[in-house]
Amino acid sequence: MLCRAAALALVLLVSASAQAESAPRAFDPTLELRSPCLMTRQDASGKIVAKEVPRSRSDRPIDVLHYDLSFTEVDTVSSLAGYVTITLKTLETTDQVVLDFDSIGMDVLGVLVDGLAVTATHRGDSLVVPLGRTVTPSETLDVEVEFEGSPIRGEGVGFGYAKRYFRQPNYTVDFSRPLIATLSEPVGARTWWPCHDHPFDAATVDISVIAPSWMTVVAPGEPLGVVDAGGGKSRSSFSMPHEIPSYLVSLAAADYVIWTETTEVTELLDDGSEVPRTMPLRFYTPATLEADARNTWSNTAEVVALYEQLFGPYPYADIQYGMAMFSFGGAMEHPTVSSMGDVTVADEDSDFYPGPYGEAIVAHEAFHQWFGDAVRVSRWGDIWLNEGFARYGEVLWLERKYGAACGDKGDEDCGKVWLDRIRRDSYPGTLIDPSELFGITIYNKGAWVVHQLRQVMQGTGDAADDGDGLITALRNYVTDPALRYRAVTVDDLVSHCEAVYGAELDWFFDKWLYEAGRPQLESWWFVDGDEIVLRIDQPVDRVYRLPLPVRITSADGHVANTLVWVGEDGPSTQVRLPIDGDVSDLSIDPDENWLLDLKEIPVAGRGSAVSILETVPNPFNPLTRIRYVLRTAGRVRLDAYDARGRHVARLLDADRDVGVHDLVWQGEVKGGETAASGVYFLRVTSGSSEDVSRVTMLK
Repeated sequence: MLCRAAALALVLLVSASAQAESAPRAFDPTLELRSPCLMTRQDASGKIVAKEVPRSRSDRPIDVLHYDLSFTEVDTVSSLAGYVTITLKTLETTDQVVLDFDSIGMDVLGVLVDGLAVTATHRGDSLVVPLGRTVTPSETLDVEVEFEGSPIRGEGVGFGYAKRYFRQPNYTVDFSRPLIATLSEPVGARTWWPCHDHPFDAATVDISVIAPSWMTVVAPGEPLGVVDAGGGKSRSSFSMPHEIPSYLVSLAAADYVIWTETTEVTELLDDGSEVPRTMPLRFYTPATLEADARNTWSNTAEVVALYEQLFGPYPYADIQYGMAMFSFGGAMEHPTVSSMGDVTVADEDSDFYPGPYGEAIVAHEAFHQWFGDAVRVSRWGDIWLNEGFARYGEVLWLERKYGAACGDKGDEDCGKVWLDRIRRDSYPGTLIDPSELFGITIYNKGAWVVHQLRQVMQGTGDAADDGDGLITALRNYVTDPALRYRAVTVDDLVSHCEAVYGAELDWFFDKWLYEAGRPQLESWWFVDGDEIVLRIDQPVDRVYRLPLPVRITSADGHVANTLVWVGEDGPSTQVRLPIDGDVSDLSIDPDENWLLDLKEIPVAGRGSAVSILETVPNPFNPLTRIRYVLRTAGRVRLDAYDARGRHVARLLDADRDVGVHDLVWQGEVKGGETAASGVYFLRVTSGSSEDVSRVTMLK
């Protein structure tokens, strides 16, 4: 999903309701808003309050098998009426079933259990249905609920069910073009129909909708046709044979212009075999925005074809893919037909890549059909499995489609340019159970983590993937018959990556998923004979194990690339790298494929055997760390003198190897006393070489 509240990087975030007069700028992936993802709920006193979406809300002890969902009244008002028959199995011995259904704005008209009327209790966001008897685990029941009302829009991302208006080409509101639209991620489904509103539980769905005949109704699944319902209304029906969770059930109804294309795809059958299919691509847009939509959506077939090539058969090849426009500042990956915001299309090209404006959003939502729909999260706290991957899907599309045609000079890799635009100095929270459920971290840092994993797994994949181990692992993951159309966990992803990598990857996932921030590295290097001595330090409380690329450039222009593993034995890593001839430069992570903060400290006095690099902090109280470099192994002395030149302390007198070394001065002088406030000079000597640095004690 791409949405306003998530601060998503590809959306212009110009709402039709804002009535902006100017045409949009090209999509800028540095734009952001930061809002928590909230839901409105009724507390015990009946007051409407906003609550944060739970990351690991317990699912009800039921397994929904099928929803037969009928809306008997959908019109250009923010109300609806309908009924749903829920076929479910109980997972424990019980005499009641609890469904998710908001009592704010919605009423229950009647409830049947296996055809018999019962008196249900509707309070808060729950509908408690007595069964009239005690049932044992795995019994199958039909619970039918008739309902009506005007759904109350929740705060945050998933607005539920609402009447809206399309924008006009000049970005003012077009009040002549109303539509009904839904967006239920994460917990908006319960605001407009009774269900088990949990991502873990999924079911097949049949949907029928009675609406004014001038409206075209769009919903997930196979369109079964439209019949006259009398009174100027029509009934539209749909069938989704693949299990989907409640938040992916959607409706869009408007006066649409429709066009259809076809594309060749492959269907993955239950027995693991693949069969070719000619599949329809269906597009729905208001007439006033048709040119914008046709431009932005023009490469849809090619997007689907690329993801099929990389990740296996399109998950809904037996049905369709399509896009339906709605009024929103983003988009949503409803299976078989993504809902695309009216501000995400334009009849112009992007300023960031040589393709249609908004095409990265097309790629994002199509990618979700594999990652987010075919496999979906089992708990909201793992939502990066959906959104971080879909954000990286944009990178893959731009990389494969446009190649090295981006950047200021038009000669940089488009995928990398796009990725670099979402690089941040830091990201709030962790990827697992993030501080903002649909915030910048899960999208942008999530994409960076996928990118880094790709670097780690290079050379481990199938020959067909040119050794790209991540692509191989992700294809295995999304086509695994035990996972396809199922809820997945991080462990499912990790196991498929480890199977291709050939070793455990806990060292990677544990740091990047469960800890906030990113690595902070400090590096020093110098030449010692025919070798480079390289040291990389990390904070002791945030040590990452990293395979860092290092590029050495010789004076004659020769370039040598190597890999240095850091963090394996603690916060400091020191290595010797062989060289041939004079060195003009050493670069760590030269292609910037790692998300880290790197401070490169120059080693002064390359001709001297010993030099002081830094004292931190300075001024200090009560201690400071002295870092020095020794270029020739031997005896090292480090002494402190006061401002009058008097010797006050010997801090070191010992043999040391070549390298960068640390020493902590705790401010003590001769006699065990603490140094007085003032200026001190540190003198390091080794053989005939020396260096002096000034520090200040402040009390």
